[in-house]
Amino acid sequence: MYSLCNWLTRDCPKTERRMKSDFNEAISTLSEVVQNRPKPIREFDQIFMKNEDMVKQAAFLAQQFSGLKVVFVGDGDSMALAVLHLWKRGLLPEGPAHLHVLDFDERIVKAINRFAEARGYRKYIAAELYNVAEPLPRRLIGRAEAFYTNPPWGASNGGESVIAFVQRGMEALNSHGLAAVVVANDPAIRWTQQVLQRAQRALLGDGFVITELGGERRHYHIDDNPNLQSCTIVAKRLRSRPTGITSRKLDRESFRNFYGRNRHLNFKYVLERNGSSGGRGAAQEYELKPF
Repeated sequence: MYSLCNWLTRDCPKTERRMKSDFNEAISTLSEVVQNRPKPIREFDQIFMKNEDMVKQAAFLAQQFSGLKVVFVGDGDSMALAVLHLWKRGLLPEGPAHLHVLDFDERIVKAINRFAEARGYRKYIAAELYNVAEPLPRRLIGRAEAFYTNPPWGASNGGESVIAFVQRGMEALNSHGLAAVVVANDPAIRWTQQVLQRAQRALLGDGFVITELGGERRHYHIDDNPNLQSCTIVAKRLRSRPTGITSRKLDRESFRNFYGRNRHLNFKYVLERNGSSGGRGAAQEYELKPF
């Protein structure tokens, strides 16, 4: 399937029709994940990837993470569920061994766990409440085989928000782990190139080698910049991790403009209100817990 199942080839009209049919089925299946996730909160830079690109990204990640234990540092658009659900529905040929999602939005955490419970996926995925400003729990340090993050893109903070998420992912990895980091990438927009460079430097400085800027560029539901696209930095850790690694709180200076200009990191959690069922149909289904 084109951009989804790369084991098929485009050499005859029958294959072309099959690819289109399979991709349409994947979009339809993805809608179950999309309907399950809560509405985005724009002030926290929760901006979702467009559905067609989510399918392509899920296929890309399923191949990268095949058989691995993966930590997702933040997952507003439910990419972890997209990978798992498409794989389990037979639309992807391979998938990860386990997905562990960390997110500061309780609505997202509970939506993932409810979806997994309803479909018998609890063996493959779990989500818990966590904010990157806090140290990574000791039980997670150095245990994962891969991490994925699609953080706030850092247009107003020089990429500081990106580095915060990448740092937590690197802390979670074992000595030879795989990283996949989504960042904005538009050669015509200078800040995207600066942040892209800074993210790569952070990975290289921690003993990684950049293996590719993975997949096609992805599009997002961004009202004020609909043409802005992303790429995925894929990197492999080559240098063994030092023993006794610890995780520390994020420096308060990093809180400034974390989610955009004058959108500081002031809240520890987004909490789901009692009685809310989550999903897109819920109204004001959250409250904010400050630090």
